[in-house]
Amino acid sequence: MLSEREKLLEKLSLAEPVRRIYFSHPVDAKTVEHSRLIIVLSGSFSLRLYDGTQYFVVRCQAGDAVFCLNRGFADNLYDGHFESAALVFSPEHVRIVYYQFTSNSIAPLRSPDLYYISIRPPGVALSNMVKAMSSLGLENHPEPLGAFHLSEAIKSNAISVLQVPEEEHRGKSFQTWQRINRFIAANPTSQKSRQLLARHFKLNAGYISTLCHEYTGKTLKEHLNIIKLQHVTLLLQETTLTLDEIAQECGFNYTSYLIKVYKKYYGCTPGQMRY
Repeated sequence: MLSEREKLLEKLSLAEPVRRIYFSHPVDAKTVEHSRLIIVLSGSFSLRLYDGTQYFVVRCQAGDAVFCLNRGFADNLYDGHFESAALVFSPEHVRIVYYQFTSNSIAPLRSPDLYYISIRPPGVALSNMVKAMSSLGLENHPEPLGAFHLSEAIKSNAISVLQVPEEEHRGKSFQTWQRINRFIAANPTSQKSRQLLARHFKLNAGYISTLCHEYTGKTLKEHLNIIKLQHVTLLLQETTLTLDEIAQECGFNYTSYLIKVYKKYYGCTPGQMRY
């Protein structure tokens, strides 16, 4: 059975080359780095975008892409069947999200069909390509050929993130940590502790904490919080759930506590992270 990572890899690998690209700006000043590249895989639908001064609507189809600068605005009008993938880049991770919308779907979609969050931040090459694309989008008349090449390079880099078997990166201890981390990431909303993880993996609790600090530079409690908050961000940006619903789903007893923790880690409130 294919994992979500493998399914996403299959979807992106079959994507048509980018032949047309649009840019969309944030409606308000944004202080958090968070760009994304939307790739249309099949079908057609309309998106409402923002060029920095006014809104405009484009009809997208396979071969089209949209680059949203630093949490730029993109509103799906759900007026056609489609498959799309969004490659989201933040300083902490790369997020790859897949959607499929058909006549049987409920609009707006409340959750992605597939998604993957990397355990590492974007590499230098990918970060530079995203910055270059952002600079291009700020030009009055972006050069199309350069935008096509950059978007294809960004897509290829995202595919490489999905292709690399994480367990082959290093030795046995890293493989052990990867098994633990995949379990944590696959169950972001369940309550976990050192003791529960130790029992599940039949390992010493102190050893798990040591592995976490060695490969993330953080305590296990900090890492568990970050994984949970990444899931909060996903629900904020990819669903229509209210903040109260998200807090409940992600195991926060009080919405006010979620806001406090979120602001501590990201320097902004959850509401500011919604597009």
